[in-house]
Amino acid sequence: MASDATPYAEPVLMLLRRFVGNQPNALAEMREQIARELEFAEGNVTRLRQELAGVEELLALEVERPTIANGQESLLPPPAERTPFTPGIPPLRKAILTVLRERPGAWDREELFAELVRRGWAPGGKSPRNTLVSRLSELVRDGLIARVDDGFGLPEEKEVTA
Repeated sequence: MASDATPYAEPVLMLLRRFVGNQPNALAEMREQIARELEFAEGNVTRLRQELAGVEELLALEVERPTIANGQESLLPPPAERTPFTPGIPPLRKAILTVLRERPGAWDREELFAELVRRGWAPGGKSPRNTLVSRLSELVRDGLIARVDDGFGLPEEKEVTA
């Protein structure tokens, strides 16, 4: 053993020889195994740092995303602020009626909201779901839509116009 070795190195070496016997390559094999494990761990650290950086980039976008029917966040960006004159975006009442006409049947509020988000027609503002509920109530009151099961749909008797 070299004279500059730490004071505990020689007893540790003797203990290791006691456990591994007189196998000439035992310490070299242990060193190789430890080096492989270290290389594997360093690879994991590198991968985890890259994943963390990716998540931090997404968080830095600070985009508020609307939630959809199952409580998860939508992958779509938030809807644009709605004005009565926004080109390409129908007024909310007309948007609701269009969706209900295209797929008749019962729609619950969350399904309807998710479809409006998907089309880019969802209301904007601080409480878009409340805006949707208000429009649905107005449409029911006006007889343009009806409560169907636990949702909303087109009335069976009336011809619907926007």
